[in-house]
Amino acid sequence: MAVFRVLATVFAVAACFAFSFFAPAGASVPLKMLSVEQQQEDFYILRTALEGAHGGLYRYSTKAEIDAQFDAIEQSLTAPASEAAFFRKLPPLIDAIHDGHTNIRPSKEFRGYLINSEKRFPFDIRYVDGRAFVEKNFSEEQTIRPGAEMLAINGRDMAGITKTLMMAVGTDGYIETSKYFTLNRLFWLLYAEHIDTSGDFEIVIASPLSDAPLTYEVAGVPAEILLNDMRAKEFTEAPLALRIDESESVAVMRIATFTDMSTPVFFENSFKTLRKKKVQNLIIDIRNNSGGYDKFNTDLFDYLVDRPYKFYDGFTYRITDESVLNGAHVEPDSFFYAPELTGMSKEERRRIVEESSFMELLADYAARNPAAGLHYPAENRFIGDVYLLFDGGSGSSGGEAPALMHQLGVGTLIGEEANGAYQGVTAGVLVPFELPHSGARLRIPLMAYHNAVAPGVFEGRGAPPDYPVVQTLEDAINGVDTAMEFTRKLIRKRNPAQYEKQ
Repeated sequence: MAVFRVLATVFAVAACFAFSFFAPAGASVPLKMLSVEQQQEDFYILRTALEGAHGGLYRYSTKAEIDAQFDAIEQSLTAPASEAAFFRKLPPLIDAIHDGHTNIRPSKEFRGYLINSEKRFPFDIRYVDGRAFVEKNFSEEQTIRPGAEMLAINGRDMAGITKTLMMAVGTDGYIETSKYFTLNRLFWLLYAEHIDTSGDFEIVIASPLSDAPLTYEVAGVPAEILLNDMRAKEFTEAPLALRIDESESVAVMRIATFTDMSTPVFFENSFKTLRKKKVQNLIIDIRNNSGGYDKFNTDLFDYLVDRPYKFYDGFTYRITDESVLNGAHVEPDSFFYAPELTGMSKEERRRIVEESSFMELLADYAARNPAAGLHYPAENRFIGDVYLLFDGGSGSSGGEAPALMHQLGVGTLIGEEANGAYQGVTAGVLVPFELPHSGARLRIPLMAYHNAVAPGVFEGRGAPPDYPVVQTLEDAINGVDTAMEFTRKLIRKRNPAQYEKQ
C-alpha cells in the first residue's frame, strides 16, 4: 500500500489502529463539556465527509444500514456531554463501515492525559477464544498469576467490555483477528478511552482452585510501563532481516514493514544470496506488518512467482465534490507516491496540484500506481518451498500479500486471518480530520483497491491460512513463538531426508 495508507508511527501496532503516542501531557482528565449544538456540528462534519468521500463506505454495509447508524447517533445528541461521552458514541458507526483504514481517536489532550497517566490498568491481556487472560501482571498484587482469566473490571463483565472495545477497532470486512491483535497490545489504553478513566480497579478473576471467582482491589501503574512492554513486543529485530540456517537449508526473511526505502535493494541482495547458497526453504515473516508502498509487494512477488501476474485489477473512488472535505488537513504530497518511486520533483508535484481538481488528482494517483499492470519474474527468483507467516497485525499491504499468494498458488500460508480483505482494501489517499469542538480525530480512506483475484471469493474475509496457527497463551507467557516453531517442524516433516543427514 502507499505510505499514505499506513501513517506508520514509531509504535505502530496495526494499520487499523495507526497513531502517534506522543501527545500533550495533562495533570487531570481534560474532559471538556460540549453543548448539544457543538456535538451536532461535529457530527455533521463527520457525516458529510464520510458520505461524500469514503471510498468504501458501502462496501460491506448497505446505505440503509449505514444511515441507520448515522441516525441513531444523531438522535442521541440531545443533552450536553463531555468529549469522552460524545467520542464513545462513534465506534458503532466505525464498526459498521468494516474498514481497516478508517479509525476514530480521541482529542490530543485526552490521549495525552491517558498515555502520561501514573495510574492505568496494570495487566497485559491476551484473548484466547474470545476470553481474556492475564499475560503479564504489573500490579503489586502478585498473587494474580499469568494465565488467570479476567471475568470483570469495575463492575462490568468482560464480555460486555470486549464487545465495546471490539467495535472501536476498525478492520476489513468481518475480520476479527486484527481486533483481538490490537486488544492484546493496547487493552489498557482502549479500556481508558472507551470504558473508564479510573486509576483504581476492582477486578474479578476465575479461581484455579474453586468455582467461586476471586475479587481483588488493585491500583493502576504508570502508562510508561505498559508502553515499554508493547515496545518490547513490537521491536525485536531490524525491520528487514534475513537469517539463514545452512545446516537445515532454511532461511527466515523478516519484513516488518513495506515502508522502508531500502526494501528493493534488500530483496535483490537477499534473493541473490538465497540462490547462491541453494537454500531450499524460505520462511517469509510478515506478522505485524501494517503495510506500506504498493510497489514493495510486487517487488517481493517478482522473486516468488514463476509467470507474469497482476496484483491489482484497478482502483475506484466515490468523491465528486471536494467541498465535503472542508476543514480536512490534506498535504499535496498525499496525492503522489514517494519521489524515490516516481522521480517527480517537489516543483512538479506542486504544479500538478495547483493545476488539477481533487478528482483529477485521485485519477492521476491511481494511474501512477507502480504496482498496477503486469509484472514479471525476477532474475534470481526463489525456486524452493515458500512459507508465509501472517497474523491479525498484518494489515493493508501486509494483508494483501497472503491474498495474492493464495490466488497465485504460491507457497504455504501459516498463521491467522490477516487484516486485509481478499478482494481488496479501501485506502490510497488518507484524509485526517480533527473535529472542531470535541477534538476527536478521524481518518478517511478515499480509494477502493481491487485485487486481481477471482471475483466473489472470500468476500469480507482475509486469505485463509493453509495451517491456522495462533500464538498460545502458554507460549506467550513463556516467550515461545508458536507459529515459527510450527513452521520449522512442518519443514522438517516435509523434508525428512534432509534431516536424516544431520
